[in-house]
Amino acid sequence: MKTSYAVLIRTRDSEATIREVLTGLLNQRLPPRRVVIVDNQSRDATLAIVHELVPEAVVVEYPAGEPFNYSKALNLGMAEVDCEFCLIVSSHVILKRFDVTQKSLSFLRESPKYGAVVYGSVKDRDLSFNAPSPSITDAASEANNRGQMIRTSCWVEEPFCETIPTCEDQLWSRAIKARAWAVAVLPEVISYENPYKNTAKRVQEAYVMGRWIDTWGDTGRASLCSVRVLLIKGARFRLREGLAEIQVLFSRLLGKAGVERNYGSSSYRKRLG
Repeated sequence: MKTSYAVLIRTRDSEATIREVLTGLLNQRLPPRRVVIVDNQSRDATLAIVHELVPEAVVVEYPAGEPFNYSKALNLGMAEVDCEFCLIVSSHVILKRFDVTQKSLSFLRESPKYGAVVYGSVKDRDLSFNAPSPSITDAASEANNRGQMIRTSCWVEEPFCETIPTCEDQLWSRAIKARAWAVAVLPEVISYENPYKNTAKRVQEAYVMGRWIDTWGDTGRASLCSVRVLLIKGARFRLREGLAEIQVLFSRLLGKAGVERNYGSSSYRKRLG
């Protein structure tokens, strides 16, 4: 029995990738019944491409003049979803196999304790689209809005938290697990084609992980991993890359220590109370 699903994509000036993203979705053995786009003031041809490929797509405009919040964008889009399942995917993520959605839906339908199937990146970026997907694993994993199929009912129980600026998928993952849902993994099925390297976003994510999501053990392991990367690759790192890794590590530690960060500048202050 086939099961319908919606797809939710957040966009902003995504013309470089959105055509390939939508083509990969439409060419799935089981394509989406509904496409929802939450657009943040795109100034390029993003929406023209969307309407060309999916004339019936639902486009939700993110409120102009408001600071962008990933969770709010997702919640606005999910409010337009009328299917039992929803594929949340980045506007930079391309499905590299033909049976990704079919396999995800079959698994979720047959495994009622699972709230999400998260997609892993392909190792071979030139992988043929006609290659079948690997098996879904029961490995411990966190939700990831770069690419995952979720039960809409999980979002109804636990909408994405709009009080944090990023890492909403990590917090959501912890929340649904606390409600006894599990998260599975479908490895090697997506290619992440974001053309922008954003160190500031990585630093912000590290801070949020440290302050709102990590345990001290998580932060310690992440810190040791960052130090290991610096020690192993330090001699070959360009100065800018090395400094970025140090910033990320420092930001995570500050978050865990309860130091408030002013995102508009590089200043920090100790949280009161």
